Amino acid sequence: MPPQRLLRRLRRAAPFVLLGVVVSEVALQLARPAILDNVRQRTFLVELQDADFPTLQPVNFDPTTRLPLVVQDADAFWIHAPDRRGSYFLTADVRTNALGLRGPPLAPRVDDAEVRLLFLGDSVTFGMRVAEHERYSDRLVEALRAERPAVAWTAVNAGVIGHAATQALARLPGWLDATQPDAVFFAFGLNDCQLRPASDAQFQALTTSTWEQVRGGLRQSQVVCAVESGCAWLRRELDRMTTGRRRPVARWLHYPRYPSGSPDVPRTSEAEFLSRLEAIEHLCRERNVPLVVVTGYTSAAVPSVRTLDAGYFERLEHLFASLCAWGASHGVPVADARAALERSGLDPRDLLLDFCHPAPAGHALIAQELRRTLDAAGLLDRWGQRAAGR
Repeated sequence: MPPQRLLRRLRRAAPFVLLGVVVSEVALQLARPAILDNVRQRTFLVELQDADFPTLQPVNFDPTTRLPLVVQDADAFWIHAPDRRGSYFLTADVRTNALGLRGPPLAPRVDDAEVRLLFLGDSVTFGMRVAEHERYSDRLVEALRAERPAVAWTAVNAGVIGHAATQALARLPGWLDATQPDAVFFAFGLNDCQLRPASDAQFQALTTSTWEQVRGGLRQSQVVCAVESGCAWLRRELDRMTTGRRRPVARWLHYPRYPSGSPDVPRTSEAEFLSRLEAIEHLCRERNVPLVVVTGYTSAAVPSVRTLDAGYFERLEHLFASLCAWGASHGVPVADARAALERSGLDPRDLLLDFCHPAPAGHALIAQELRRTLDAAGLLDRWGQRAAGR
């Protein structure tokens, strides 16, 4: 076919092709197939050893509804999906409210008789493998209700699976606006000390690069998203023919991922960790909201399904010691769960489900230390007087 005739045919076909793309886009936008949302949110159900993104874990999906708890977020890497209920992360009954926080819906504030306590943290604060009412946040509020019934105590648990200090800082402004707390509790470090091929700051640079922003923008088109995922499926099948292995589609979707290589740097260095804490303390001070730092306790003697590097516990112990020193120098109360464990004389194996996640008895111990810390800081009396004088 002569080039001129081919060009004329292409010109005639172009409007119909464009119309087809527009119609397909509109139809897919109206239909909103779940698989395309999964492409955007990196929530494919894949084997853990094959995951290209740190939150792609089998336990992220409820076995009945097949819906994920953890979804991708541009600012915090990942967050909890709102309004979920199911079995997630080895925890039998998990529900999230409209904010994506584990717990009941948060009612609007009524008067000064209510005291809201906002708990920032990771899977320990979230209450992995324990019920809602067994978490240290809920146990603390339960004890305070019995002790000071004139105050309407409310626990807002913002613990998110896998979060570290960088992610807490990214999410805190929105949580402060939405919850209007009377105190903020900062309980991080366990994930910050884990080794990765890149730190959270480096990974954030990857996810916010110009190319990734362009890719993310293009993925808002249903047609582009469908074509990209279709190509990924095709590449997987072609790879299966040559390797005999059916790799996950997620492997072929070119998400921002850690650089190749062995894990060799903490997710957050100690200097970065303290700088994030400084920024969080500044945000709280601007709103006249007290900050309370909470350390965790761990034990290498408790069996765990995870393999940790030899220096993990040493890094974590040093970080918690730095937290205590930072609190003393900045006048910020510190609830030191490590010291509480030592004072109790209890065996860590009776308080922990694994190397870091407390059993119900462990959460009770942390709640007792928090109550003692709040009392020593004079916060309980301040809130009680405010409620009495409303």
